[in-house]
Amino acid sequence: MKIYPIICLFLILLAVLGGCKSSSKYVVLDGSKNGQTIKLQKGQFLVVKLKGNPTTGYIWEQSGECKLLHRIKESEFEPESNLIGAPGTQTLAFRTVNTGRESLELVYHRPWEKGKEPIKTFSITIEVD
Repeated sequence: MKIYPIICLFLILLAVLGGCKSSSKYVVLDGSKNGQTIKLQKGQFLVVKLKGNPTTGYIWEQSGECKLLHRIKESEFEPESNLIGAPGTQTLAFRTVNTGRESLELVYHRPWEKGKEPIKTFSITIEVD
């Protein structure tokens, strides 16, 4: 008789916890994800880390608008070493604010060189549920 309540409790917990999605609040991408489709939940954070060197004048910037994402802060650069002019990683951070499917394109360019093609691009398709 005492085993019945324990089994019921176990089944209830299994049903409740089994239905939970285990998705991280942050999704961190690097250049290897270029061209891929990324699935996110509304409210998740997307962090993109790309190799670069702003001391040469080149920076990663968003090209065009993506209505699914809101940029949450200015990009940050972390050099690989303490040497002046060292390359490193530029980080761009976004938060998902709408549902749908859209492309996010980032370009590596010198912002003042108008009409010139970027030397690199990073593009992903984002699906937000």
